[in-house]
Amino acid sequence: MDVYRRWRHRVAWMYRKNLDDLYWMLRSGLWRRLQSGGILPGGQPPIFVFHTVKADRFRDQLAFLAANGYKTLRVSELSSPAAAAERCVALTFDDARRSLFDSAFPLLREFGFQATAFVVTGCVPGEAGHASGHEREAETGLPETRLCTWPEMEAMAATGRIEFQSHTHRHVLVETEPVLVGFVTPAALGREFANTHLPLRVRELITERGEEAVLGAPVFLSAPLLATDRCLRVSPKLTGLCTEVVRRGGGRRFFEDPGWRNRLREAYERALRSVRDAFDWATADELQGLVREELGRARAELEARMGQPVQHLCLPWFTASRRHFGAMRQCGYRAVHWGAQPASWRNHQEGGLRHLWRLDEVFLRTLPGEGSISMGEALRIRFREATRLWRESSRRQGALGRTASSNAK
Repeated sequence: MDVYRRWRHRVAWMYRKNLDDLYWMLRSGLWRRLQSGGILPGGQPPIFVFHTVKADRFRDQLAFLAANGYKTLRVSELSSPAAAAERCVALTFDDARRSLFDSAFPLLREFGFQATAFVVTGCVPGEAGHASGHEREAETGLPETRLCTWPEMEAMAATGRIEFQSHTHRHVLVETEPVLVGFVTPAALGREFANTHLPLRVRELITERGEEAVLGAPVFLSAPLLATDRCLRVSPKLTGLCTEVVRRGGGRRFFEDPGWRNRLREAYERALRSVRDAFDWATADELQGLVREELGRARAELEARMGQPVQHLCLPWFTASRRHFGAMRQCGYRAVHWGAQPASWRNHQEGGLRHLWRLDEVFLRTLPGEGSISMGEALRIRFREATRLWRESSRRQGALGRTASSNAK
């Protein structure tokens, strides 16, 4: 287990959650009960999570559900008597990516099914030609990570087929330790929607100054905001001394030099010696304020735009600290959606919240019914995809210009 923990910390959070999800699904024995049709943990129906929708696979999945008499619920219906009926499932879509509108929504209408999408309200792109600096950053990302616009989501909500719940306001990572893990490079920018793979400090600099101004900025060990009880503050002077080296070296051309990592690391170490109080910590009240802002703003904006109650929270990266359960409750949430972790819990009502487990959509066809696949086949598909994500993670670590982890102080 210690080897596993050390190894997983080398993996970016967006990929680490997939590894953890498989671990908890296997450890909890959920896979056996899911396939047998037995009573499931927490008394909840199976909930499946999608990110980028593959249209052909999604059609096959909906056809399987329809052929075997399954009904779909929106997450707001999970406390209703209908949720206790046999052959009920819930389909959820994290981030509300563009494939939700282009691929999933037409197929849901065709088959007469319902679903729920979890929205990162602060990252929704603006209308073409009218994007602010913040919205222009929201429009970054590889094509498969692009998000729906508000008009698209409002059009889907109006049909009653899809409801929209909270995935927080900005899907935040915060730096937690003064351990240097890399520098911002041209290849690291725009990889995910709104640069959510980068810590909040870097994202705010991008919004404020633009991408060119943050090239060379040091990046430190990070964790999801809702999963940590500490937040590192980095001196702007330390960041500025590093980005200045890149600016004087030609901006993006600086990274064409094969020795750029060594040059930038040496500049960072000089800056660290010259800057007093290079690191500080946010107070507990400041961290709680940021948590409440992320939770409260998302819920308020969604309710204002969609005109429906928002009481369900989907956790970024499937993880959270129990210390933030109180803030979730205070901000009006009544249910929290994880990955597979809660399937192994005994108390699914901790902190006055209902904790719901979810499984990756690849396991949908392991449900009982004609045309189902074995758990072994689903795991093979999942491991193939996890391997692909690991390879992509390795490439992105190179794009970030990761260094060997070492204490910054």
